[in-house]
Amino acid sequence: MNLLVLKKKKTIAVMIVVLVVLVFAAQSFAKENGSEVSVDNTLSVDVYTAAMESDIGALTYQAELEPLEEVVLGAKASGQVTKVLFEDGKKVLKGQPLIYLDDVDLQNQMATAQVDLNQLKINLNSAKHDYDTISMLYDAGAVSKTDLDSANLSYQTALSNVSLKELSIEKIQTAIADCVICAAMDGEASGKNVTIGEYVNPGTVLGTIKNNETIKATVNLMQDDLEQITIGQAVTVKTEDGAQDQYKGSVVSLASSANSDTRVFPCIVELTNDGSLHTGVKGVIEFPGEVNREMLVIPTAALMGTEGEYQVFVFSDGVAQSKDVEIGTMSDNKVEIVNGIDVGDLVITTNLSALHDGDLVKVSGEVS
Repeated sequence: MNLLVLKKKKTIAVMIVVLVVLVFAAQSFAKENGSEVSVDNTLSVDVYTAAMESDIGALTYQAELEPLEEVVLGAKASGQVTKVLFEDGKKVLKGQPLIYLDDVDLQNQMATAQVDLNQLKINLNSAKHDYDTISMLYDAGAVSKTDLDSANLSYQTALSNVSLKELSIEKIQTAIADCVICAAMDGEASGKNVTIGEYVNPGTVLGTIKNNETIKATVNLMQDDLEQITIGQAVTVKTEDGAQDQYKGSVVSLASSANSDTRVFPCIVELTNDGSLHTGVKGVIEFPGEVNREMLVIPTAALMGTEGEYQVFVFSDGVAQSKDVEIGTMSDNKVEIVNGIDVGDLVITTNLSALHDGDLVKVSGEVS
């Protein structure tokens, strides 16, 4: 009975092995004959038809917001940091001590130099007294010219020694002063790059101070927009972080000729900061007035990349094609395309982060 059960188990095991072999053989046959079922990796996307439009809103440009002034907080001497009295984002005043370096050795040198100077001044007074005495004796014919010259040499040497020591003390005083690093102007501290105990050398950048009371932005204007911009013209500035706050500014300078490399016209805008606007962020500069010209536009949602290196994906025969584009003006949801795509191109507006050049895609829903 046990022998029969054992034979049945062996028979079942053999059948399972045969079945597995048949399955693999069938799959291999299907691959060889091109009948393998493929997984559909096609990504669904929305597209927008690039078209010519007029007046997409105010004349709008992107620009980085910068402080009107910025100075480096740098070391003038070598030494170990003993105190750091500032933090990023905090206001500082011109002349305010921010960093202290170890000056113990310099203070000792100063004390020794002062003692030496006092002794040299005593020597000078003695040499002056001797010279004056011998001068009177020489005038009376009581001493020789050699005695007078010797007394004068001693006096001049003592005078020189005092002057040299005073110069040495001035250098030590300067070195001691350099151990205290102060704010060069009123502003906001940033870029802190120093800790207590650190050893620094002359020229080491330890931070910066920014004058954020006035913010500036350099806008690179296209030639076609020049006639709409004038110095003193009021502008509106918004940040790209989604905040709805708007800031008022004005045009303070406008280049009379184009940049030789980029062929754009730099325009500087300034605005007063109430403390709520931060530098280093991207801003959207809006110039008032209507844009009375035809332009190729797409949704800003289709735009990828950074300043000067923008791209879009174009839908073409079921494939996503990456295109480098040059942009012009922007509104809240539309951007002008100066170069890179044509009217009628189907620009992909969704799933951009998942796309790569050449990926298979399909349009979901209707074409906008």
